[in-house]
Amino acid sequence: MITLLNRLPFRPSLFAAVLLFLPACSGSPGGGNPPPAPAPTGTQDVTYSLAFSPDGGSLAFWTVDGTLRFRDLATGKEETAPQAKDVPLPLSMTFSPDGATLATGHPDAALRLWQVKTRGLTATEKLRSSVSSLNFARDGKALAAGTWVMTGVGSELKVFRLPGREVRTSGILPAVMFVAFTPDGNTLAVGGLGKVQLVDPDTAKERFSLVAPGGEPLTAGAVSADGTMFAAASESSAVTVWDVKARKVRATLKGHAGYVRCLAFGPEGKSLASGAEDRTVRLWDVEAGTQRHLFQGHSAPVLALTFTRDGATLLSADRGVNVKRWDPRTGQEKTEGKP
Repeated sequence: MITLLNRLPFRPSLFAAVLLFLPACSGSPGGGNPPPAPAPTGTQDVTYSLAFSPDGGSLAFWTVDGTLRFRDLATGKEETAPQAKDVPLPLSMTFSPDGATLATGHPDAALRLWQVKTRGLTATEKLRSSVSSLNFARDGKALAAGTWVMTGVGSELKVFRLPGREVRTSGILPAVMFVAFTPDGNTLAVGGLGKVQLVDPDTAKERFSLVAPGGEPLTAGAVSADGTMFAAASESSAVTVWDVKARKVRATLKGHAGYVRCLAFGPEGKSLASGAEDRTVRLWDVEAGTQRHLFQGHSAPVLALTFTRDGATLLSADRGVNVKRWDPRTGQEKTEGKP
């Protein structure tokens, strides 16, 4: 997801453990985020930032040569956004729940909104530092944005009301590695250095926190569809699942051999998918705390996951913008529906 300044060997950093796919960015307050891990031999680096639409029908990605593209996954047809040509490569991107808007966060401290239908830039909002995490509330009426850690300050968290983009709240937290609204929109989960803070989106004040075993920096997070569970991956590649109401660890899932970049709960709430730097996707049984399936076939780090709304298909996309479809029931790759 971002401005590629160099291809140095990857070195994790406590300041941005969740931004493991981000390259170093000069000029950012707090500076020195790590460059991306090198792609496996024989793979083409096409993107560092991509996102599936909510219905799994399309994929947005920003290529390393500076082009924002939208791909129809049924036909394979791609269209570009002309206004993205001179925009810094993004650090994060996400679709609105209705799929009509794409939000992108950039190292020039800007949050940009794009109309998917026309592929036009519709709005730009400024924060205090590089915008590295984004999430829409599920009713589409709010958008949360978090920044890189600023030295001696922390990370800015800002929540906008939509569609008018009035600032609902703005605050400083120790670190904002990722943000995720609960389904009712009344709580915002903020992943940080060793814990998930559950904050009030109207005040940015912490209500309570979920501490990761070992206190490791977190790299990805997800909330279940009913809001009863929260999952977060840590620097050790383990995934912790919490019972939010009980505020207790429900399961610890281990198996990946590389940093976990993305997580997605199945719509039924009993399964969790994880995609990682080791080029694999794993499907977990959350109730049993065990691995259900191992999906192999990607030749580059897996950066995005989504389930179709009926839960019948799990989609994954990697740094080479290769998309695969998996059957969560059988554990096999699906071939139908490919362009």
